[in-house]
Amino acid sequence: MPQVSRFPLKEEVRARILSLFLEVLSQSKNKKRGQQFFEGFFTETEQIMFTKRLTGFFLLEKGILNKEIASLLKVSSATVSRFTLWQKSLTEEQRKMIRRVVFKKDLESLFVDLLKGIKYGSPLPPKHSNWSEWRKNKNEWEGDLENPLR
Repeated sequence: MPQVSRFPLKEEVRARILSLFLEVLSQSKNKKRGQQFFEGFFTETEQIMFTKRLTGFFLLEKGILNKEIASLLKVSSATVSRFTLWQKSLTEEQRKMIRRVVFKKDLESLFVDLLKGIKYGSPLPPKHSNWSEWRKNKNEWEGDLENPLR
């Protein structure tokens, strides 16, 4: 978790800085420059936190279980619970804005590919598992592979 200074900014100063930051960010219409800004401005930890939060939002919106989200994102169940609280605290306008980002076709297909790995794993049953049970479920899994978000 990134360090936060114990010396807080005054609320009006923080709001003004945030406003200027968002203005600069919104002016970047070039994807490559936007990416350069993101990578240069945020630490690697902040980038990871941001992408996990965005992915967590997507998975929660799709009704994926908290346990599966924790496994996929390599986070604790407490972190997924915080994602849930964060998601519930959003206004409808904030929710719409985030949905516009996470439900873009390219991003959604990336999330689907990630889910396939978690939900279905290897094409072979794990070591020391019940192979006959695995075979029974295999046909169901293969039918599900087209859309693992059901």
